[in-house]
Amino acid sequence: MRSGEVGVKDEIFMAAMKYASDSAASTSDKDAMLVGSYADRTDWAALCEAFPLAHVTGMQSAIARGWTSAKSHGLGQLSQPERMPQPPKWGDYDIDWFPAWNLPWGVEMRLDSAARTFRVASPERKLLELVVNEAHYGEDDVAEA
Repeated sequence: MRSGEVGVKDEIFMAAMKYASDSAASTSDKDAMLVGSYADRTDWAALCEAFPLAHVTGMQSAIARGWTSAKSHGLGQLSQPERMPQPPKWGDYDIDWFPAWNLPWGVEMRLDSAARTFRVASPERKLLELVVNEAHYGEDDVAEA
């Protein structure tokens, strides 16, 4: 994350992400149960632990909230600052990387059933990221959003 030419330290970025997610979790009720259940099945906590400045985004966030898509198995869609490592695979996942905005607005920090932390785009951020990356997802998925 940069402000002009001055780099912001990763510890500050992580503290900002935690503050923003603690104060702005917009997923609740049935939607929160869907997200938590999907995170358990796909082990998002381990994925987020491997990439501490990343959050799950795009279609993966949408699928966790009840959308259906052929893009669900063995795929992780993550967003993080571009300066961080972005391997094409991690474990059993093929990973699609999307550049992150400088501030972690709209990222929810949640707990899975084992009380491990994972980060996922809020419904609002998910919609923005789908639109910004329409060329990757396709018009049909973005129109459905």
